[in-house]
Amino acid sequence: MPAVTDPTPFTGWLQSHATRLSHLDPGAPLDDLEPLRDLFDGARVVALGEHSHFIDEFAAMRRRILRFLVERCGFTVLAFEYGFSEGIPLDAWAQGQGADGDLSALLASSVPIGLAEPLRFIRRHNRTAATPVRFAGIDIPAAGGSLLPALTPVADYLRRIDPEALPAVRSAVAIAASFAGDSAAVAAPAWARLATTEQDTLSALLTRLHIRFRALKPLYLSRGDQQGYDSTLRCLEAACHGDYTFRAMAALFAGEGLTADTSARDLYMAESLLGT
Repeated sequence: MPAVTDPTPFTGWLQSHATRLSHLDPGAPLDDLEPLRDLFDGARVVALGEHSHFIDEFAAMRRRILRFLVERCGFTVLAFEYGFSEGIPLDAWAQGQGADGDLSALLASSVPIGLAEPLRFIRRHNRTAATPVRFAGIDIPAAGGSLLPALTPVADYLRRIDPEALPAVRSAVAIAASFAGDSAAVAAPAWARLATTEQDTLSALLTRLHIRFRALKPLYLSRGDQQGYDSTLRCLEAACHGDYTFRAMAALFAGEGLTADTSARDLYMAESLLGT
């Protein structure tokens, strides 16, 4: 391949602005990341992305930048593209609950997306930190693969707070279990194979539960606390957004999708991020 002799404008810009990194060791000194400080100045949210998953070097770099953001810039939340409901026990673990070895069981059903080491770093950091770092999942359950991780805590909450609503959530769980998978690629086709009556019944049940949950807020708060209400409502909303996403994806694959209809999942993640 011939050498490039006529660099593009971007090449010139990159050569004048790039900073060479010393290493990728997440535990080594962070001084070579100091040029990032000016980019982060005044930011409440810093987004870290990658153009390919499961690349070790990208994961190592994310861990280095996480350390830099926490230790040198004072950031206090790691928000991850991970189920909101599934993230609740992970945050409890990161705050010090349970034993160090419990993490493997908590992540056992998850796709290996490089979350274990960042969580271990947060747990170690929080042992001595004046301001602990929280973990927050911001996505719909199982990355769109199942509604069950969101509906299970809803059922547990209603069992204590509103037993009259339990039949509705149990019916929703039964339908959701019939097409649950470990990813949207598995669950979406299974949802599409359900009878239309089952699809519509699930949507109706979730809508009724959501409206009842909001309408009875004063009653629910009189029987429980604000944190429990807010967290469970967000789980229920995750199930609603997940259900909507199944419909949107099915219509898209059938050539009948509405404009930007699959953005329901993106909206849920954005609202989750704002709520952290």
